[in-house]
Amino acid sequence: MRFGLISLLFIGIQFTAWSQTSVYFSTLNPKVCTTTDTVDISWFCGATPNSKGYGQNGFYGGWWSTTVASKKHCFIQDTTANSSFGYVVPSCLGVNGQNGNPASWKITYHYRTVNGDTLRDSVNLTVAALPQVLIGSDTFVCNNADSIQFQPYPNFANANLNWVSPPSPLVNHTNSPLLYNSVTRKHTFYPKRATQDSTYMLVYKATDNMGCENTDTAYYHIKPLPVVNAGVLGAVCNDEQPFSLSDKSGASPTGGSWMSEPFISSVSQFGILSPKDINKDTVILFHYTYTNLWGCSATDTVLLKVSKVPLVTLTVSKTQVCESDSIIFLYGQPHSSGGLYYLNSTGLGVHYTYNYFIPNKKISPAVVIGVNKALYVYKNPATGCRGMDSASIIIDGKPDVEIIASERYEGGLPFLLKATKKYTTALYWSRWGDGQFSFGSPTQVDSVATSDSALYVAGNDDVNNRTFTVLLRSANNGLCPADADTLVVGVWPTGVKNLLQSGLRIYPIPAYKWLYIEHNGQKYQYTIHNQLGQVCLKGEQEEKIDIGALKRGVYFLTIQTQDGNFGQRILVQ
Repeated sequence: MRFGLISLLFIGIQFTAWSQTSVYFSTLNPKVCTTTDTVDISWFCGATPNSKGYGQNGFYGGWWSTTVASKKHCFIQDTTANSSFGYVVPSCLGVNGQNGNPASWKITYHYRTVNGDTLRDSVNLTVAALPQVLIGSDTFVCNNADSIQFQPYPNFANANLNWVSPPSPLVNHTNSPLLYNSVTRKHTFYPKRATQDSTYMLVYKATDNMGCENTDTAYYHIKPLPVVNAGVLGAVCNDEQPFSLSDKSGASPTGGSWMSEPFISSVSQFGILSPKDINKDTVILFHYTYTNLWGCSATDTVLLKVSKVPLVTLTVSKTQVCESDSIIFLYGQPHSSGGLYYLNSTGLGVHYTYNYFIPNKKISPAVVIGVNKALYVYKNPATGCRGMDSASIIIDGKPDVEIIASERYEGGLPFLLKATKKYTTALYWSRWGDGQFSFGSPTQVDSVATSDSALYVAGNDDVNNRTFTVLLRSANNGLCPADADTLVVGVWPTGVKNLLQSGLRIYPIPAYKWLYIEHNGQKYQYTIHNQLGQVCLKGEQEEKIDIGALKRGVYFLTIQTQDGNFGQRILVQ
């Protein structure tokens, strides 16, 4: 700094004053931190004079400039605005030592005095980088998360280190979400202590050894855990089909995962349990875990009791029977009030507790001819689990044959005999008399069995005796005995014609107590025989015949007129 002697003459008075001839700096190497704001460099280097204003010679004050053409725009040199003088934008100059910038910027301070002189001098300005401060990224944190320990970067040994928000606690209070350890210079954040379902703005501020200050901000969104309910599983038997644990338990929210103790692979992979894979009585602990959109997980547990089905056996008194056989017994074990018996899916008895049945379909409607399935079901009263066993019973139908005689019985003429059969493969014909058989082709009689037919020609003894007997026997089928049928046939003498040819009318047929004959004035005699050929009634010219004494059955009426002999079978009820 230099001063000169100045003499002024004003209104005849002479003044003597010292004029300022240079500028003065408290430091020739000022340092500033990079910033986008405008900075008064004069303040950092202690430049004097630095007063500003307007005098008789116009503006007086100081400003800064550089000889680096590419950086001139970084200086505010508007001489018309007092408030803009002396300012520079450090970030515009750039951090020294980076990106090809020099170790310092040589900048010149210009000061215009009140008398219009301009003083100049230079300093070496260093623009320092802000410290790299890193706290972390914005994140979602579950409110059950473990404590989070922060050691922001860098952790300057001698620098000022504090949290702006939440403020660093001077005294660590109990249950405070943010605690500070002055020894390790670390802060610890406790999500469990934070206000739930809220957002914490963590702002870390640090100042380096050069006095440059920087901050970093991270948002921690504290999210609640999902409310998880594993539902109810109860108890199952180990014969059940595989099922979804989620569907059976009603666990909520849906979409979670399952884990079991003891470990079951199908449960962990698919949430499916196959009780058939469990061969013992046991209790399984299941963990149901659900993770929400923020990655927060919660778990609930539920127990499932698995019980083995009881070991059940069924034996039967007979495995192959005829439908005419006696009772069949079923023996189920374990035998108790919990046992139920079935035949072909139909329960035996009112409460399905009968352990027997008659193999006849008329008595036991559930019976079928062929293979029958007997089933015993036992329910364990303690676990409710059912076990079962079955046995097969073959029931053969009893052979049944019947002879169906022809409507015409005139002696000497062959007449047709038909036989129906069930549950047999062969028929055997025989007769008591001296007639002869000739067999025809089998004829379909009904949908159950085929029938064989036979032609019979009565012999002389048959005609003389007015009757003969036909016998029909079946073959046995291995389980059931053979069946037989007998038919006594009345034979009309040769020449007896059908009554329809006589012009007479007999009614009613079947008859009950009375039989009427319309003869239209013809003379006639009548005889009524039974099937053995015995005469039961006879008379003549009776229009009303009392048959009340006759037993129910088939009889043969013969009428003799002047035109010949006529006959008809009648049925008495």
